[in-house]
Amino acid sequence: MKKLLAIAFLFALVLGFASCKKDHTCTCSALGISADTTLKDMTKKDAKETCEGMSASAFGIDVTCKLK
Repeated sequence: MKKLLAIAFLFALVLGFASCKKDHTCTCSALGISADTTLKDMTKKDAKETCEGMSASAFGIDVTCKLK
């Protein structure tokens, strides 16, 4: 019974850290110029979606964004 409780506790602890919100850095580059943007209080999954969503293309110029 104690082992089962210990395993359940560790599982809950891992899930808690996996979904914690923190600041992430998104780097966007175009024409050889790079700029960093801080995405505040986001899960890694949400930060990645937001960062990659900032990628764009206009007038033959591609802006590529990736999460650091």
